[in-house]
Order: sequence, then structure tokens, then C-alpha cells
Amino acid sequence: MMDTHAVQSRLTRIVNRVGAPLGPNIRLDPQYLMDLARRATGLEDFGDPGFETPLGILANSWDKEARLHLVGRVIVQRGLRHNLINRLNIEEYFRRNPQTALVPVPDPVVITGAPRSGTTLLQRLFAADPSNRTLRHWELADPVPKGFAPLVENDPRPAAAARHRALRRRILLSAAGRKAASDTHRAEASDAAECWPLLQNAFMSEISGSHGRVNSYIEWLWKQDLTPAYRYHRRQIQLLTAARPANRLVLKHPGHLGYIDNLLQVYPDARIIWL
Repeated sequence: MMDTHAVQSRLTRIVNRVGAPLGPNIRLDPQYLMDLARRATGLEDFGDPGFETPLGILANSWDKEARLHLVGRVIVQRGLRHNLINRLNIEEYFRRNPQTALVPVPDPVVITGAPRSGTTLLQRLFAADPSNRTLRHWELADPVPKGFAPLVENDPRPAAAARHRALRRRILLSAAGRKAASDTHRAEASDAAECWPLLQNAFMSEISGSHGRVNSYIEWLWKQDLTPAYRYHRRQIQLLTAARPANRLVLKHPGHLGYIDNLLQVYPDARIIWL
């Protein structure tokens, strides 16, 4: 395993060392994060308030357990704020385009299995067939089109996502870190991607456990019924397919493996490919 310092950029190491006393100023309390999202968008409606409980548990776990350095706290704060911004934009999109709630979602093919078992390879094989609808990194990161219109000419989101990913890598990672990340799992903004960000917008995804020490949140999550999170997942799929209908929808995420019963409550005729 590569040493942490070898992965981090020199800038990241300097900021963490010099700015360590500033860490507590990077607040992770839910109401503050929600206020940040409101100010960023000018919107108020986050949708079903059921998200507030998992947000609170996750934010507290990040704050109290994860032992984040300064850059880590900034990344977590920006990530949670981004999920909240997504929620505000999603509700505004449905308000402006109420017909989206009637968009049919085809019974998906769902690829799952243990990590490193070939799920990405299989998903990209499906994605090579243009009749299959896979989800791309850029649309999962920012599911709502600019201007809240279903059809956007010259959509700026793919290019913006590519720039953001490249900048993030250059700032946070050393050359060795960038190579290690690419060797482990190459992923560009235009590639087919796992659909866990749709669950993360409900703050109910085990993916946080792979990003840091959030043990109390993960222990809580294992005891939950994720059916409401999958309903919100489906609501976002309706939005994503509003402008690009899907004849065959192909989803992929190893984390579905632990919640297949919940997934089938929302997608009862899904076809599961378990590697």
C-alpha cells in the first residue's frame, strides 16, 4: 500500500500542516450546510424531509470520528453541500417540469457484486451498445440541466465536470497519487459510472465508509430500510431520462448487493447480474 504522504500533493501536505488550527472553523453541522446550499441556489425546498436524519448522523460521524485534516474537512463540507444543492435543484426541476413525474423508467439491468469483480468492465461493455442507457459521471454529479430545461443545447456540464476532476487531481494528488488512482480505477467525466451518487443525494449510501472512518454512520445504515432512498433514486432516474429516454437502462454499483430486497421494492422487475 502506498504511503499517504506519497499520494498527497505537496500543496495538500503544506495546507494541512500550516492550516491545522483552522480545522474546527470548517463546520459540518447540518443546519449550517443546509443554509450554505440555500444561499448558493436561492431555493428553499429540499423535498421529503426524511433526508435530515441520515444527513445528521453522517455529518456527526464525519465531524467526531473521522479525524479529518483541514483539506479533508473542506472536501467533506463541499461534498455534503453539493448533495444538498442537488436536492434543491431536483425539487425545483420537478416544480418547473411536473410532467417529469410521469416519465416511464424501464425495468433496469442492475450490475452488482463484490468490488474488483469485473463490474466496471461489464458496465462498459453494455455502454458500448448505444441502445443501452448508462449513466455518466458528469450527469450523476450534476443531474439537473442548467436553466431547469429538459433539453439543453451545448450542455456545459460534461466539460465542467472534466475540468473539475482534472483540477481536483492536480491540487490534491501527487504525480504518483494520480497514477495510482488511474491504475486502480480509471474514470473520466464521460465514462459510464456507478449510480451511488443518486443514493448519496438521500445521504443513504455505504460509499462514505470507503472514503473515511464513519463507523457509527455505517453501523446505523446497515440497520435501515433503504427503500425510501431507492424511491429517491428512481425519481432522479426519471429526471435523467426525461430528455434521453431509455429503451434499456443499465445501472451498476457493488453496494446494491447488500440492499437487493430494497431495490426490488422500487424496481420489482429489475434484472440482477451478480458477479
